[in-house]
Amino acid sequence: KSRNSRLSASASWASFSQNEGILLGRDVIDKREYIEKIVKEYLTKRNCFYIGRGIDYYACLESSLKLKEISYIQTEGFAAGELKHGTIALIEEDTPVMHNLTKINSKNTRSNLNEVKSRGAKTLVISTYSVHEPEDQIVVDDVYELFSPLLTIVPAQFIAYYAALQRGYDIDKP
Repeated sequence: KSRNSRLSASASWASFSQNEGILLGRDVIDKREYIEKIVKEYLTKRNCFYIGRGIDYYACLESSLKLKEISYIQTEGFAAGELKHGTIALIEEDTPVMHNLTKINSKNTRSNLNEVKSRGAKTLVISTYSVHEPEDQIVVDDVYELFSPLLTIVPAQFIAYYAALQRGYDIDKP
């Protein structure tokens, strides 16, 4: 929480100084019911994976930790480029794979997404507006690249929250 507070303050300052709006983060908060529906549809297995490349990888690690901490779902974050080095063998039919995608150079990462889809994974994509595709489930506003994890972590926290509620766990005392 304190990490996100520090990042929020920094992002607000950067937003103000660059005249960029991060108000879409509020839109994500307004779409809580949609995220709850996604959780019921996608998080039906005991295991889950987050994949991302570059700065998105670190957001995946944080997101997977949140999901693991409060919902007790076995969750791991992986660098998208490392999928072929053993990790892809863990993907089976209906395995949920969450994918953070915020970089403009996203062709390689999209191909990783297609690889897990071909193995039967249920994919959920959190992307920024500039790189989104019509099938991406959650799209957040574009901000300075170093702050993009701040916006992608907000829906990831809601995903973890609703996954824990769906399983009947106490959110305040995991």
